[in-house]
Amino acid sequence: MKQLFYSCLFFSLLISCSEDDETAKSSQTITFDSFLPTNLSEGSVTVNATASSGLALTLTSSNSSVATISGKTLTLLKAGSTVITASQTGNDNWLDAPEISRTLEVFEDNNSAKKSQEITSFVIPTSWTNLDGELPLEATASSGLPVKFYSTSPYVEVKGGTLKLLDNAGHYENTRISVIAHQGGDTEYNASAKVSREISITHK
Repeated sequence: MKQLFYSCLFFSLLISCSEDDETAKSSQTITFDSFLPTNLSEGSVTVNATASSGLALTLTSSNSSVATISGKTLTLLKAGSTVITASQTGNDNWLDAPEISRTLEVFEDNNSAKKSQEITSFVIPTSWTNLDGELPLEATASSGLPVKFYSTSPYVEVKGGTLKLLDNAGHYENTRISVIAHQGGDTEYNASAKVSREISITHK
């Protein structure tokens, strides 16, 4: 009976110590910028991701036929999409970080059998505040195909052809961000080059 008691006490202490070890560790998070549309001719993309702990990240690609990974460099192999996942498993001082995934879209822009195209007009204001409401974005492509817009800024959200300032980003004044216009092509046209415009934004 005593042997059973001490065995139970021993295992209880082990579990308690293990829980205390986990409690003593610090939590960490991963910051991982979204990808802009990427043309195949660009050759490679650098991943902008870090762990708050400063520990190295592990990156994986869900589709290695589209892009392979070496360090923080993605080598582009063909048009398509792949999900890039960043993870950090912690160590003696840090807990595992929640994984973050971003989708990389690679567009064909160098097919000699297709026609080329370009963004022919893309005009946005030089400044804008949240008091102005949502900002419509307009651009045209020489192909006549619809243009899509992108931004990796944490201060804004792009939905369709509309730019919206995010309330949860706090208050900021005269912060410059970039908005990208791009046309991804189709069976007749190669993708266009990206066109970037800067705008100074204020959230009150």
